[in-house]
Amino acid sequence: MELARRPETDLGRLVHTVERDPDLAVDVLRLAHGPGYVAIGVASVEQVLTRLGVEPLIELVLRASFRPLFVNDVYAERVDALRRHSVATAHITRIVCRQTALDGDYAFVCGLLHDAGVLAALSVFAQASAPPSLVEIWAAVEAVHAEAGATVARHWRLPMDVAYVLQFHHLDEARAGLHPMAAAVCVADRLAVQLGFAYGDDDMRALPRASHVLGLTPAVIKLIRRQAEAVLDGVD
Repeated sequence: MELARRPETDLGRLVHTVERDPDLAVDVLRLAHGPGYVAIGVASVEQVLTRLGVEPLIELVLRASFRPLFVNDVYAERVDALRRHSVATAHITRIVCRQTALDGDYAFVCGLLHDAGVLAALSVFAQASAPPSLVEIWAAVEAVHAEAGATVARHWRLPMDVAYVLQFHHLDEARAGLHPMAAAVCVADRLAVQLGFAYGDDDMRALPRASHVLGLTPAVIKLIRRQAEAVLDGVD
């Protein structure tokens, strides 16, 4: 992400940085052939860059890099549903930003990691000698996941804006409305649920509130949803 945002960066260096990790490069190529990108025929990271551009390449690297986070043998079904939800939310957040004056630099990573706190909490519970059931812990996980997500973002030294969005993406505090990207992720999160990429609750009360923060009319929300349906078709 840092390399991609330096105007003086040689794009060849960017490609080399990804290719230094063969497993990462293979994952990037596999994802590039799938829904959301469909770069059929690309056989190298350099071709991904040439065909899709810098921003999609970074998105693919982020997805490939964070895939191990979505592995949890104890709570496998819920974590896999969360993975699908997170990928969908990342794509939709990018679409939301294009319908606003928002700078979309961090849109994809904010959407992808918005529920990182859930992953962190479930990872901790999974390490117990007798892991509790989801029924026993889910209310607690939901209660702490936003703050935990911000802690994770700071620990990974992600930009402070990302940590803020992870903490306030539910817009359940007044100051959350001060950060439009938090509202964009909130809209994307709720639309992902509407489109069948759910892993938890289906409460839609935050959607109109987040839409209002961004000045998105119902007609624009419908447009975003149609565009999201096209991008997410076939996402696994």
